[in-house]
Amino acid sequence: MKLFFEVIIKRPDNNPAGKMKNFSYIVEAMSYSEAERDAYKIAEIEEFNNKDFSIEKITKLDVTNVYKRDYDEEHEDNFYCQTKCVSVGIDERTGKEVVFDNFNYLVLTSEFPSVVTFLEDLHNELDIRICSQKRTNIYSVYFSETLNP
Repeated sequence: MKLFFEVIIKRPDNNPAGKMKNFSYIVEAMSYSEAERDAYKIAEIEEFNNKDFSIEKITKLDVTNVYKRDYDEEHEDNFYCQTKCVSVGIDERTGKEVVFDNFNYLVLTSEFPSVVTFLEDLHNELDIRICSQKRTNIYSVYFSETLNP
C-alpha cells in the first residue's frame, strides 16, 4: 500500500531577493521518519543548501495515488489537482445505487477537464463520480523509486 506525506520545506525562493518561502512537496514513504529523510534527499536533488532550508511540517495524506502522467511539473500552467471520487453501482438485492469505494487522487494537469477524462479511462470498468476537484499548491512530487533507487 502506498503512503504519501506532504512535507512543507521553507527555503529561498527563486527570485533575486532570495526570500524564504514555504514549498509543499509530496513524498511516497512508509513512515514520518522516511518522509523526513526524503526531505533531505530532495534538498540534495534540488541543490539547496542544508543551511538554507528547514522542514516546517510533515503530514500524512489521505491519497489513493498520485499521477504525473506526461506533464512537466516545471511548466508554469501545470498544477496538481486533488480529485475526490467514488465508484457507484446498483445493489442487486435492493436495486438502489450504492457507493462501493472512495478514491482521492492527485493528478498533474494543466486543466480540470483532462483529469476527469484521465480518471474515467483509468477506471474504465467502474462507474465513477467526481465529488470534488481543487487546485493545490504542491510544488513537486517524489516517488520512493526516485529517492531510494
